[in-house]
Amino acid sequence: PIGCAAGLASMELMHENEPTFTTMEKWHKHELHKLRDHPKLKKHRVKGTTAAMEIDTDEEDGYLNPVANRIKEQCVDKGLLLRPLGNVLYLMPPYCTTRDQLSKMYNGITELLEE
Repeated sequence: PIGCAAGLASMELMHENEPTFTTMEKWHKHELHKLRDHPKLKKHRVKGTTAAMEIDTDEEDGYLNPVANRIKEQCVDKGLLLRPLGNVLYLMPPYCTTRDQLSKMYNGITELLEE
């Protein structure tokens, strides 16, 4: 019962705050549009408040790609909290993220790609 109550409360909050989700999705798409021609990105996608992008490496694509370890180290050094799974980089910012903060995250991603 407690889990169900928490789930129902979460769904209620989602309905109340739907503009937040659609706005963040638009922000992601805007930022990813700037990166669309980056030579180190192959694919990018957005669903709601989550964005994902595939980094082009010499290794085989997928969750076992070793680039994730390098990205994790560099993210920590830059103060970014990102989720790399192999060569797929996920960006899942909290709902309270501002447009400025999201832009800083994407600027950090661009720096990572340049390195």
